[in-house]
Amino acid sequence: MYSFHEGTKKIESPLCTDWGCSGKCSKEEHERIETHFINEYGAATVEFTDSKRINLSPSIILEKEDFRPKSFQ
Repeated sequence: MYSFHEGTKKIESPLCTDWGCSGKCSKEEHERIETHFINEYGAATVEFTDSKRINLSPSIILEKEDFRPKSFQ
């Protein structure tokens, strides 16, 4: 996802709630999401932040159409 801040386009990490997390962020929910990103997108690392964001590497994964805001698809 992208956000525009002061005229620059920045990649925005996805929210875990957009990928099946209930918002309670249980270990099981995050393990399921992590497995999905590894198997489906080839993620090397999947980290969950306190702000319910998912940090993925390699970050090129976020360039895929699945991560574009619906208004840009």
